[in-house]
Amino acid sequence: MGSSNLRKLQVGPETTKGTAVSAAKILVGLDGQIKDTSNLDERQLTYYQGLMTGATTAPIFLTDTAEVAFTGDLTFENAPYIFSAGWKSISPVTGAGSAVWAFPPPTTSLNSPKTFTIQTGDDTEQLKATYGFIDSFEIQGKSNEVLTTKGKFLGRSVTSAVTGFDTATALGATQIPFNLCRLYVDTTGTAFGTTAVTGTLREYTLKVDPGFHFKNFSDGTLAPTSDGQDRPKVTLDVVVEYNSSATGVRANWKAKTPQNIRFISASATSVNPCVYVDTAGYWDMVDSISDAAGNTVVKASFITSPVSTATSGYVQFNVLNAATGGL
Repeated sequence: MGSSNLRKLQVGPETTKGTAVSAAKILVGLDGQIKDTSNLDERQLTYYQGLMTGATTAPIFLTDTAEVAFTGDLTFENAPYIFSAGWKSISPVTGAGSAVWAFPPPTTSLNSPKTFTIQTGDDTEQLKATYGFIDSFEIQGKSNEVLTTKGKFLGRSVTSAVTGFDTATALGATQIPFNLCRLYVDTTGTAFGTTAVTGTLREYTLKVDPGFHFKNFSDGTLAPTSDGQDRPKVTLDVVVEYNSSATGVRANWKAKTPQNIRFISASATSVNPCVYVDTAGYWDMVDSISDAAGNTVVKASFITSPVSTATSGYVQFNVLNAATGGL
């Protein structure tokens, strides 16, 4: 008998893309289950054979693919996994008791995701998929809450077991209070994180489409055999207090002034670990003012773009994590 309390989302970094490994890490704080999305061709059922009952041959599969929609809290421990699978595969720079992960944007060359073997399920059945990478994700924050995330892994070659999960260790789960985060806004061409903006940001949603996708060829298998990247699309939606900073946003929107935005997420105990999100681009929309619990606020959207004077394109993620070593 299955129990939701026994559900898990486990992953293991693959040495060779698509080659299964042990899913030896539990992504604590995230919930997601494998969905087999293999495409079944049922045209045989409509073939004319002089029968009202339809075809006598079974339909066939055309693809061998999977998805894992995940949701939960963004933590300092699971952030490197999300950014590795959904932005770029990198190795951290390790130091004395810490690891620095810098996930740069694609500029003159493509980014490539780190792929994972994924295992989900409960005590009744465990499903496993290979070649897992993220094709979209979001980071969301709101006053008096913790940062959350949601997104979707793509994968292939789902297998089923009833013998139990791979032996795994659970990641830590250090949550990130939104109220401890800090916002910096600067004119593009200056360094990120120069000008702090206080008493302004109330909500924050970063939407990331890295452009990652599967490629399918006539390679003798229904499963995709490689991946590619289209141009990324990254947008930032904010709700801000209607003050002088907000009117500045409107002025920069009208002038189409490129800007650098840094969002720093700190832990409840110290500034290390922390997550830096750097975006460069333009304000895309500024809404009319509205009410939020008696406060006047305004909604605005920022579209990232590798503008010529930016020190980075699209978005760059930096994670200062208390844990050393790789994934």
